[in-house]
Amino acid sequence: MIEYMMHHQEGLWVYQTDQVLKLSMTCKRHIKTLCEQALFSLEGYLKSCQKQTGKLYKIPVVIDHETMLIPTGGIRIYETIWINFPAICKVEETDQEMLLTFISGRTLRVKMSRMQWQKQIEVLTEIRNTKVKHFHGHSYRKCLQ
Repeated sequence: MIEYMMHHQEGLWVYQTDQVLKLSMTCKRHIKTLCEQALFSLEGYLKSCQKQTGKLYKIPVVIDHETMLIPTGGIRIYETIWINFPAICKVEETDQEMLLTFISGRTLRVKMSRMQWQKQIEVLTEIRNTKVKHFHGHSYRKCLQ
């Protein structure tokens, strides 16, 4: 499971529960690939989320129940860290920073206030609930019987 992703001098580092992947691409390119593997485009997703939530920047990307990425900054900003919400075990607040502890025991300090963090969680929850509602709200089950 992805815990978080960030750029390094050598490329993109994807911190997973059991390993660190070093990729020669940007976070945005990797997120686009993850979206495409889940059968949707990042561009369409962001446009729809902007209309649904009114949020223009720092939009969380909900790919599936295991991958819900919260950005610490804009999608094009090199320093932005993408945090996978389901991989977090514990959140602590320290002087305008959040200390996140992941499933692996790894920790990460993020420059974000509790209010900013809560707002990101609210937007992520709204997006996740909308996606689940749309998927389960249709009567596809009738076709499968």
